[in-house]
Amino acid sequence: MQEDRNDLAFWYPKIKAVVPTPRTHVLRTEIELAGLIDGETPDGFDVFCQQLAFAASRVKYPAFLRTGHTSGKHSWRSTCYLAAEADIPRQVAALVEESYLVDFFGLPVTTWAVREFLDGPVAFTAFNGLPIRQERRVFVRDGEVVCHHPYWPRASIERPSDPAWEQKLDSSVNAVSDSDLAIILTGSAAVAAVLPGAWSVDWMNTTRGWVVIDAAEAERSFHWEGCQGA
Repeated sequence: MQEDRNDLAFWYPKIKAVVPTPRTHVLRTEIELAGLIDGETPDGFDVFCQQLAFAASRVKYPAFLRTGHTSGKHSWRSTCYLAAEADIPRQVAALVEESYLVDFFGLPVTTWAVREFLDGPVAFTAFNGLPIRQERRVFVRDGEVVCHHPYWPRASIERPSDPAWEQKLDSSVNAVSDSDLAIILTGSAAVAAVLPGAWSVDWMNTTRGWVVIDAAEAERSFHWEGCQGA
């Protein structure tokens, strides 16, 4: 069987030794989770939730929950944000539903990750309470950096919490200093050295500095309009 390169279980072990990442505990399950969408409790689900709870206790609450392929972050409060152990069954069910609805074939839900929630400056919130923070996306190919741009285009923002959100997006979120950009690009080159092919690498500015929070094959990732690396 061909390895799923977009699964966190593929790319995370390769990059965690070369760039800063959130503390992450990866779990695999063969439980038929699709029944959750219809309100059914699959066999073994309670034990699986206990495993997630143990992982969350190791990174401490609040924690960040995702599958190997998505965090459903635009639904933030009902998907990836784990405030307490009691939230786990509900958040898992919501992530399973998002995974099956994302496209015609759906996304796999066999890999799950409980991750450290990274603190850092928040410019405003959007969507369903998602903190909008300083992020950068870098594209790499065959060991080299190809291009980079801010993560959040203005047109992508929905239901911002602050009337001055556009100014904050431009000044606090999408702007990056030369010194920070040097850190991001140097780190991305290190990622490119361990991930063969073409990838997007997503960085977030946190109290720990710039941290890689996600990666995906480049063909599945959004480029800004006019980006020469597209």
